[in-house]
Amino acid sequence: MGVGIAAHGAQKLFGLFNGGGIEANAEFFESVGYSPGTPYAVLSGLVEFGGGILLVLRVAVPLAAAAVAANMVGAYSVVQAATPGDFFASTGGPELELFYILTAFALIFTGAGRLALRIPALEGPKLRMLGVVLAVVGGVGAVLVRNL
Repeated sequence: MGVGIAAHGAQKLFGLFNGGGIEANAEFFESVGYSPGTPYAVLSGLVEFGGGILLVLRVAVPLAAAAVAANMVGAYSVVQAATPGDFFASTGGPELELFYILTAFALIFTGAGRLALRIPALEGPKLRMLGVVLAVVGGVGAVLVRNL
């Protein structure tokens, strides 16, 4: 998941992997109701790229996963609005967004496992609960700021 979401962020930030970069993504964000588009494109790209890198490195996994989940809830709201009733990503449905949301919540609850880089201040049950709260609040916020 970390590699996939980091690559998704690299498309937004740097135009890598056939991505549009900041300018094209800013236009997209504006077209779906996030205005001005540039700050949203940058923030979304940073969350995806940075969160993905943290997940790959297995550092601060509950917080990184919470940021990714919140960002993907916003993405889900956009995709769902554009293609109601469709599911598969190949036809523009929310399949990929739902995968990232559910996987992120699983990582919030389970952590990175035995191979994680252990930083005591960045793990434990309290941090996992904080991750859930941040994911929910961030996701709701991402939906609410749209069309303001």
